[in-house]
Amino acid sequence: MLAADSPEGTVVAEHSHPGEGARAFDPYHRWLAIPRDQRPPTYYQLLGVAADEADPEVIEEAALRQTSHVRTYQTGPYAQQATAVLNELGQARATLLNPEKRKEYDARLPRPAPAPPPPPLVDVELVAEAPDRERPRRPSGGVVGPAVCFACVLCLGAGLAFGLALERRGGPPPAQKKGAGAGRPAAGEGGP
Repeated sequence: MLAADSPEGTVVAEHSHPGEGARAFDPYHRWLAIPRDQRPPTYYQLLGVAADEADPEVIEEAALRQTSHVRTYQTGPYAQQATAVLNELGQARATLLNPEKRKEYDARLPRPAPAPPPPPLVDVELVAEAPDRERPRRPSGGVVGPAVCFACVLCLGAGLAFGLALERRGGPPPAQKKGAGAGRPAAGEGGP
């Protein structure tokens, strides 16, 4: 599980946690976030840089970042794997910072599959001659929409004005009490 040119060979697969079963511990995936299906990882993947990165400062910083992260695992249960990965990170740093070694390393890397051809270009004349598609149109509000809003505002204003006028006059007339005689005319008021 180590990088292509690693003298160490393969990291011994161990279980990531006691009792976890057949799931093998993968330091590349767990510590460096390299996908499991990309083994052995390239030096570029180990350092987390693009294959076309030319800035030595970026490569150096990436190597320092990855190395300090993996060093935190040197004293734990995966000390052996951490040491092996640290050796690979050192080899990756030394190779990618040396132009001659990097050129040799890049020549040994498998070539990526060619990119699929781009989709065919659309003929501009055909697009220009294509009939316009009728888009369903929303009925435009015209004057109706604003008129309805204005009418609502007027009604609201009139209601508020009426309420304020009633309040200034002492409020609405008191409600009659319910009980005996409610709804019947009082004595002497006439009636049938």
